[in-house]
Amino acid sequence: MKAIITTVFALMFCATAFGQTNVNETRNKVLSGKDKSSTVNNATKEVNRKHYEEVLKKQNAELTELNKELEKAIGDRDAMDKIEEKIKAKEIQLKKTEEEKEVRLALFDGNYSAILPTKNKLYRQQFFQSMYNKGSDKTSFVNSFSLAANSDGALAQSEVVTDNLGIFRIAFGSMVTSSSEKPTDDAEIQEETEQEAIKRLINGGGNFYLEVVLPLLTTNNENEGWVTWYTYANVIGASDIKGFGNNLDTSTANVSGGLTTYAGVTSDNGKFNFFVQANLNYTLGSDDFYQNLGLTEEKGFVNGKFVAGITMLNTFRLSAIVSTFGSDEKLRNGDVTFGVQILPKL
Repeated sequence: MKAIITTVFALMFCATAFGQTNVNETRNKVLSGKDKSSTVNNATKEVNRKHYEEVLKKQNAELTELNKELEKAIGDRDAMDKIEEKIKAKEIQLKKTEEEKEVRLALFDGNYSAILPTKNKLYRQQFFQSMYNKGSDKTSFVNSFSLAANSDGALAQSEVVTDNLGIFRIAFGSMVTSSSEKPTDDAEIQEETEQEAIKRLINGGGNFYLEVVLPLLTTNNENEGWVTWYTYANVIGASDIKGFGNNLDTSTANVSGGLTTYAGVTSDNGKFNFFVQANLNYTLGSDDFYQNLGLTEEKGFVNGKFVAGITMLNTFRLSAIVSTFGSDEKLRNGDVTFGVQILPKL
């Protein structure tokens, strides 16, 4: 009963992302719905094009009038200085509108590069919207929500704040863990500490974590393909805070870097997406971090996991950590951990 209550508390406390990535697996412009989606896409693009053309026409007309006023003010230095300032401001505004138009219309093209897809600023926003269901022009709070459990206990994790910084994606998250049984002696307490520490390591690194992602390789046409491939590099800094959803005596810290690869297959109308995901990291941490994991050698180590699952309606995801592996025997586990995740519409 205590384990159930703890799990419910964890579920209410956090709101989050299972597997560290919130990849938008569905492709709603594919196969049988392709022609209709393409028509709507082109119509929307044309509406946006006409809007920006009208705005640019108005701004160019205003700039022309200012130049005429400048000609009339020749000889009056004060008047010319004021008009020249207005011309400079209008030119900046005009350039900004032209850049905004170019980026906006690029959202409808599906032309981001397969290699380093966020390198080109023009298609950066389109890539982030495609893969993470969000644009690059605002910060998102409570990005997704998930709960995972196996025979040893449960874990609730939340990607609390996410945003994009140039070519990178940044996420700040938190998690709490609970054990299925209450330990009664020192040996059981140590075993529970190790189990919960490994859970946090697998799902973000700690009670609080900050992740920076660099997209490396992806399929580059979201409107046509029904198979999605996405590989990215990431660095995660994490910390376990004493007393926060754990039984730790001291706070710990760790940092890891590695690669993650995702592959998904989407149904014709985008209702279902079947995916697999694997990652490989190298992790360094404080002495207490190594001790809590119960590692044979207290030094940097390699670790990773393999995940499989299904996403329905681009909203509900059922997934399972099929296997975990690492350079230390403690990190190798074949027990399956099941997870349920709710993805937001941003």
